[in-house]
Amino acid sequence: MLAITTAYRLTLVLLPPLPPEVAGPAWAVFVARWFEWTLGATVAEWAAGRLALPRALGSPWPGLAVLAAAVSIEWHAGSFGLYVIKEPLYGVAFALLLHAALLREPAGAASAPGRYLAGIGVYSYSLYLLHRPIQLALEPLAGWVATWPVVISHGLPSSLIIMAATTPLVLWVSRVFYRCFEEPAIERARST
Repeated sequence: MLAITTAYRLTLVLLPPLPPEVAGPAWAVFVARWFEWTLGATVAEWAAGRLALPRALGSPWPGLAVLAAAVSIEWHAGSFGLYVIKEPLYGVAFALLLHAALLREPAGAASAPGRYLAGIGVYSYSLYLLHRPIQLALEPLAGWVATWPVVISHGLPSSLIIMAATTPLVLWVSRVFYRCFEEPAIERARST
């Protein structure tokens, strides 16, 4: 999956510039994100007891190291090739940190963070469907954020600020979408 995702993303980088109405969606189609989706599915399979993961991955340190690498790329995403690996790195970091967090849950007694993560897990498909469209819809604000004095003085990547700032909105909209659309569909499927 990583090879296919990387090849697709490299193709998008190496092609002559695509028109904006094609370029944005081209980076969001499933092939561009297949590797990250597979990582999420792998953690879900592990959590369901259908897959074993190496014990060394249970420490939060590998996930934090990969997250630090992904965040550091934000400052250099325009350099050739780095944008291609940025989101797969975020995917690896998220999968490793989620795995580490779930390992720390005591059997049968979920902590508050564990209950919160479990709640997100319930509406994770809605989250998967909606996170990028919401973030992309708010991405034009990055130009405005880039003019803020604190962003300029610290050289902060405005896209990273937009992504972090929209996370609560993305979580809330995904939960509402789940309650209004996905949950009723699941209930209807169960009743038939």
